[in-house]
Amino acid sequence: MRIGENLFHTQILSKIFISILIMILFVSCTTGKELTSHKDMTSQGFIYEENRAQQRVFATEFVPASLPADEQNQVIRISNEVFKVLPHPSQGFNYDFYLYVPPTVSSESDTHLLVTPISSGGEQGRGPKYYSDWAQDVVTTSRSWERRIADGLRTPMLYPAFERPLSSSHASLTRDAMLERNKRWSRLDLQMLAMIDFALAYLEQEMQLTMKEKVLMAGFSMSGQFTARFALMHPEIVEAAAYGGISITHMLPYSKHRKTNLFYPVGVSDFTEIIGREFNRDAYMKVPLFYFEGAQDPQDTSQYGGLFPQQLQKWLYSTMGRDMDTRWDSYVTALKDSGLNIYCYRYPYLGHTLDVLDVINFLRNPQAYIEEKTTT
Repeated sequence: MRIGENLFHTQILSKIFISILIMILFVSCTTGKELTSHKDMTSQGFIYEENRAQQRVFATEFVPASLPADEQNQVIRISNEVFKVLPHPSQGFNYDFYLYVPPTVSSESDTHLLVTPISSGGEQGRGPKYYSDWAQDVVTTSRSWERRIADGLRTPMLYPAFERPLSSSHASLTRDAMLERNKRWSRLDLQMLAMIDFALAYLEQEMQLTMKEKVLMAGFSMSGQFTARFALMHPEIVEAAAYGGISITHMLPYSKHRKTNLFYPVGVSDFTEIIGREFNRDAYMKVPLFYFEGAQDPQDTSQYGGLFPQQLQKWLYSTMGRDMDTRWDSYVTALKDSGLNIYCYRYPYLGHTLDVLDVINFLRNPQAYIEEKTTT
């Protein structure tokens, strides 16, 4: 009798163990993610969930360009203030970039590097030389908004000559751009990181400037999207960032809104797959950000599938707003509720343009600027 009872109990325990095992396997197979205890939800229904599971990673390194021997490892002096850095594929970038060093930069104190991504680039599909010439014009023109900001801050400026292939607006780090494999223009965010490293080293070694490790960033329109997304991807090296003119489609530090997954570049639900590492949310929350738009700006790039994912257009219009006034209010609330260190401002009388003086004042003392604007 005891043998039968023991066998019965053993059978029951075995069934319980198998049931638990099946449940664990079912959860693993259906979600493909580790369960996590980190989950934040706002009053609007936005959710951030950490996901540390090993998933398929789409992030890819770019293909190094092939350069003639006489064009490798060269820095060309364009003028007393402007330097052209040729591509250094072995060091991580396939494109020219330009350094502008204002005569007012002091070698006696630490200074930041100002990074301003390419803001337009003119026509698409024209090849690297076309965009390098475009970038050189911007950097050598004293009235360009990029140079005016560098002059106002008295800090060196980096301006990349990223090309604009016909396939997508890569210089705004679109989803298509981030997923494109084995191209000269793949992973422009990583190429920008390599340019920053090279520029900092060059300014210190060749110009005897003492450079701070973190950079200031400013962008508008296409370069505004690059700046906003780059700061979210790589917050560890960004001291502060000012950007605008992005059609009120700011990337959100959330993975979901209610039951809708917010994937790149709307949110961070697939950040690990796209970028190749975990989202450093803690670091991003600490970066001072100044996000601005013009209330008279007629542009709305959300209607273009290459710039905003078509799969999330319905969500955007129904949740955040089809008209720009409603959308602005929704985004500002979502961004502030996330805990970001951000100041958002919509200029009543500006169209598709920026207030250079405000950007300078913000980048000169980011935290003081945010505190002043949010308490008055």
